[in-house]
Amino acid sequence: MNLSGMIGSLGDFQERVRRGVRRRVRAVATGLCGALFILGAAGFGVAAGYMRLAIEMPAYQAALIVAACLLFVGVVIMAVARSETRRDTPAAADAAPDLARQIDEATNRATQEAMAEVRRSPLSAILTSVAVGAVVGLLRPNDDK
Repeated sequence: MNLSGMIGSLGDFQERVRRGVRRRVRAVATGLCGALFILGAAGFGVAAGYMRLAIEMPAYQAALIVAACLLFVGVVIMAVARSETRRDTPAAADAAPDLARQIDEATNRATQEAMAEVRRSPLSAILTSVAVGAVVGLLRPNDDK
């Protein structure tokens, strides 16, 4: 595989990662919108329960009962969340080293291809690096004021 083929495969990999990130962001945004509506519904449910209790007993007692119920639900949710964070996720743990290995292999192949190209045509490599350096230098913002 030559250098252009390596760059092309890295571009394909980058595009797959970009599409995956977009899907995840869309899914998270949609989930957050759904959660917002659920929270609104829960708020109205709590208000309705409070109003019903306030008819049967003094308002302060109704408020204390609602507060105790909300406290209990909050503690249960925090306990569940805490137990979930302690659990390992083997799928994610297994995928990370595989991805790191693929990136290392791609980097090594690109480095080897670049070194082979420099050995074949050193003058071309020098001129290319000078041209890239000049372009980067011209595109950099001037910090001297």
